[in-house]
Amino acid sequence: MARRVVVVLVEGVGINMLGAYGGPWLPTPTLNATSIRSDVFDRFWLDSLSLERLYRSMWCGLHAGEPDGALATPLPTWLQDSGLGTFLATDSDEVLALPSSNEFESVARIDVADGDEVSRWEDAGIARFFEESITAWLAVEPAPSLVWLHSRGLRGPWDAPYELRKLQQGEDDPPPPRGTTPPNANFQDRHEHADELLGWNQAASAQVHLLDEAWDWFVSAVEEQSKQDEYLVMFLGLQGYPLGEHGVVGLEQETVFAERTRCPFWIWKPESPLGRRLDFFVQPSHLFQTILDWLQIRSPEAAVRPCSSNILCINASRPWNEIPVSHQSALTFADRAWSCQTPWWSGISSSDSEQPRELADERETKLFVLPDDRFQQNNVFRRARQIAESLEAYRSLLIDWMCQVGDRGPMPCMPDRLLERPR
Repeated sequence: MARRVVVVLVEGVGINMLGAYGGPWLPTPTLNATSIRSDVFDRFWLDSLSLERLYRSMWCGLHAGEPDGALATPLPTWLQDSGLGTFLATDSDEVLALPSSNEFESVARIDVADGDEVSRWEDAGIARFFEESITAWLAVEPAPSLVWLHSRGLRGPWDAPYELRKLQQGEDDPPPPRGTTPPNANFQDRHEHADELLGWNQAASAQVHLLDEAWDWFVSAVEEQSKQDEYLVMFLGLQGYPLGEHGVVGLEQETVFAERTRCPFWIWKPESPLGRRLDFFVQPSHLFQTILDWLQIRSPEAAVRPCSSNILCINASRPWNEIPVSHQSALTFADRAWSCQTPWWSGISSSDSEQPRELADERETKLFVLPDDRFQQNNVFRRARQIAESLEAYRSLLIDWMCQVGDRGPMPCMPDRLLERPR
């Protein structure tokens, strides 16, 4: 049997939106059923807010903190050079504009135009994306070894039937909002905007319900294809959609809080009856080596990506101090902010200065305890200043290590105090 990989990315779906991650919204039974049979990664953190940098991480195995280098051959080129077919389907012009998109053997542009809300869920944008991309994929002959499906998701029109929004309306709640434009706002007091936030949550959950319905089509297609070949399916939420958790609604404003940068990610093998929940850290650059290894592509160049590894080979039953260093932490970059996650701590620092982050005179630092405070509501910086200082020092070590040219040696080890559980 030939080995094949299908990667599905949906923008705007955060861990707070899916039942598999404890999401309290509308049920997502189809997605939940798949996650039960999958390796579910509880600590998947994006390394950037830039779609271009995220794709460089996934397709080239380079962390967002690493400079562009000579060893940046993209994933579809590796497959093409190995004689394996590739297919890309997307409704995102940003993805199609990426230089490496041209390296795919077959490309399908799915037209999901902004429009009014629909009366049937099958006519909504997310549903049309899955229907048309699946049809285009199955029409490719011979069957491609890499299938890459990217949906704008919640960055596209919020056009779910209005009745889906009303399903969560309580007896005393105001009517959910109308309109299909994804909301974007910035405010300081959530309580003053409670009704507005409730309505946006109802609208977002209706969009996720559409995704769950469309996912059933996808599962059926994969299970049919897996009768002939061995499939590995990756599902990723790409940038969760903030809904006011820290005063920001939408994706137009920069924030590195968990509601945006901690995203759902699981790997499903259709023949697997039961999956696992895995607690080590994973970032987008790890997809590169995992896909190459699954497709049994070997090359000297692929082996030197220090920020990419095969996550299917990590022994997750080990204690934290025995997990590979590259999976003990996660680092996220933005223009004027950064976040660093360790097993028990989450640190965020930002600045309004126009100067580079290291030269800023004023900055705001927050520290949260993981995994209990997963949505980062209780800042303990004043009570654990030494931890925050250790976290920033370790982040600086990682950045220096990433920026080295040539043989940079092993990744810096994390200080013991960051690996120890808070008392």
